[in-house]
Amino acid sequence: MLRFVSLAALIVTLLAALLTVLLPAAAHSLPAPQLIPLNFNGDLYIFDLQRRVFAGLPHSFEREGYADVAPDNARLVYPSTDADGYALYVMGIFNAEREKVRVQPYNSGSPSWSPDGQRLAFVNSNEIVVLDLRNQQVKVIDGLYTAKTPPTWSPDGVYLVYGMITDLILQEIWVKAVDCEDCPARMLVAHVANNFYPVWSPDGAWVAFISDRSGTYDLYITSTACLYEARDCMQQNALPYRIHDLATTRPIWAADGARLIYQSFASGGKLPDLYMIDADCATIPGRCASEQISAFNRLPWTRGWRWGW
Repeated sequence: MLRFVSLAALIVTLLAALLTVLLPAAAHSLPAPQLIPLNFNGDLYIFDLQRRVFAGLPHSFEREGYADVAPDNARLVYPSTDADGYALYVMGIFNAEREKVRVQPYNSGSPSWSPDGQRLAFVNSNEIVVLDLRNQQVKVIDGLYTAKTPPTWSPDGVYLVYGMITDLILQEIWVKAVDCEDCPARMLVAHVANNFYPVWSPDGAWVAFISDRSGTYDLYITSTACLYEARDCMQQNALPYRIHDLATTRPIWAADGARLIYQSFASGGKLPDLYMIDADCATIPGRCASEQISAFNRLPWTRGWRWGW
């Protein structure tokens, strides 16, 4: 009996030691918390929304553009300049290994992952295009030759939403079906101002975007209900809800749709900080209270990609 107890204790000890070795590696194979890509002066950083920490890409002399994190939370895509000109890179978040997936003569702006992680949407010159990573095929979604801002996908992968200049100066928000060549683009937001960087909520019911209609670049939100009904969107969306002042860059919805994250200069620093609001509040007319979740102007700035900082 004593020999059996000793053997059992030895097995437990060995298992505990084995788990101690394996758990750090296993943790990297688990789905990561939501990661927010940031860009400061042409360099990329990642902010971990759950742990409120961040890290930067390994130092390079390239100038990176705005990135997007893949649905699997294991990769990000970003535009960059190198010896070949403009290029799109896909990089592993945990190992920092990267692959050049496209070279082109024009800056591709802020690429966006499809919900299934198989395609990328971006601006090529003045066209909205989709790159299929499985076969490297490129499809033009909107070839109208007028300036556009980077697109983002609807959560079902059916539509792209993007900003487009329609009257020589002002930029409106349009929606176009990805796999329907005969379907015309539909205007979702129109206003005597610039409207850009739209992004769909995870439930598909809302689009958040940036507009300067108040005289400064602020964050707004508007319903997408009109897109699924036989009626004009303009009457419904004449006055989208303003959420926060001094917002900048493309907003990001939390994966569960419960929060809306965005950057703003409201704190008065040289760098925009991250702010967050409750989505239920954001979809109600009126000003919402927001929470500042970063203080980048007070961080010790070091380079080097480290996961688990």
